[in-house]
This record gives sequence, C-alpha cells and structure tokens, in this order.
Amino acid sequence: MNDKELVQMVIEALKADGSVMVTQEWVGMLTSLLHDNVEIINHMVNLAEAECAPMCEMHLGKLSKRLSDIAFTIERVAMDQE
Repeated sequence: MNDKELVQMVIEALKADGSVMVTQEWVGMLTSLLHDNVEIINHMVNLAEAECAPMCEMHLGKLSKRLSDIAFTIERVAMDQE
C-alpha cells in the first residue's frame, strides 16, 4: 500500500465514523507548512553541498522529496473531498 492509498483509507474511515471534519483552511495551512519545510530543506541541501559530505545532501534531498510528496497527496485528497 502506497502513501496515497493509506492516507485515503484513513480519511475515509474517519469520515465514515464522523470523527474527521477537515476544513479547507486547515488543509491550506498544513500544505503551506509542508511546502515551507521543503523550501527550508532545499536551502539546507545547498548549504550541505558547500559544507558537508555528499551523504548529508542525499539524505536532505530525500527528506525534501518525501515532504513534498506528502503535501501534494494531502492537497489531492482535499480536492477530492470538495
């Protein structure tokens, strides 16, 4: 099961139970925060290129991509709810 399927399954279960009431404002704030974190990590990658071993750059790059993927998944799920 990939991340998107897991997120969708959890959201659907919570919605069916009546436990989740996610507002567009909350989704917007969450995705904005995740994108801001991606931007910060990308700046850290640039610093790592100059100051650190390539291993630091690789791990930060993977983290940045992962956060970006999560943010886009949340945005897609939110759009599907509309």
